[in-house]
Amino acid sequence: MGDEHEGTHVSAGAVYKAILGANSVSVPELTEQYRSVEPTDMATIVDGLLELGLVRPSLTQPGAVRAPDPEATFIRALTAVIARLQNDASVLTEAVAQLNPASGHHLQSPNVEHLVGRDSIISAIAGLTARARMFVHNVLPTVPTAEVLASAVSEDIPMLERGLQQLSIYPADAAEAPQVHRYSQATSAYDAEIRTHVFTPARIIMTDRGEAIIVDSYQHESPTAVHVTNPIIVDLLASLFNHVWDGAQPLPREGETGVLTPREAHVLQRFSMGDTYDGISHATGLSKRTLRRIIADLSDRCGARSLFELAVRAERLGWLPHP
Repeated sequence: MGDEHEGTHVSAGAVYKAILGANSVSVPELTEQYRSVEPTDMATIVDGLLELGLVRPSLTQPGAVRAPDPEATFIRALTAVIARLQNDASVLTEAVAQLNPASGHHLQSPNVEHLVGRDSIISAIAGLTARARMFVHNVLPTVPTAEVLASAVSEDIPMLERGLQQLSIYPADAAEAPQVHRYSQATSAYDAEIRTHVFTPARIIMTDRGEAIIVDSYQHESPTAVHVTNPIIVDLLASLFNHVWDGAQPLPREGETGVLTPREAHVLQRFSMGDTYDGISHATGLSKRTLRRIIADLSDRCGARSLFELAVRAERLGWLPHP
């Protein structure tokens, strides 16, 4: 099992993926899988992942670790990383040293550049995408305005014409935004795709060149960001992006968010009229567990976090019949 990894450099992201693929796994088991890594170095990697909140001690196997739901972990890890990047470079340097799997090698700096001001951030993002050779990955915490996306079309098409792939995760309500659909149509001839997800906690831009920019907020008078070139932090962010991407919803065609089945439509309509799980279960013969699954699926599709929000979004999307 470990032979395929023999003699290779093992990143913290690779170890995190291995833990994700197991219910629980111990340091000796990980060392057996990655035989090029000394047990002490593997323990250091796992300790770093524990410190960032990416993994937790196993409840069923003493001495082992497990990976919580990667979608929820994405928020916690980003919060920890952003806090370290923006507030305490010395803590970040120590954390990076703990995560470093290369025995005997110590990083002298966290490889972070602090950016202040909108112009500085925009210039840094332009430079980052200009250096990209294979892909650009984006996370957007809010739906951009029509003006911002119209400008993005003219900026992004030359980049896409260079053959780059662009994957973007937008917040769930982007599915209802006409300007997002116009942008998607304008870039549809290229290798560009938009998906939506309820977890988009920060503005993040990553490329294949081993660098990322995390923007605190454009809403402030003097927004701040960090330009990260530390390979371990970037690798972890990329791993988390990929997991969230896999669980994200493809952007539907404008005006559509998927067609409901007759059963979904009936259940949703009864809930919107104030019926209860018990009442709907009795009337339809469906178990309450099935009803909860239907509601969870519909909520994921439109980004709702409560039954009330689901009813509101369902009406906007045309899922509920008009009286």
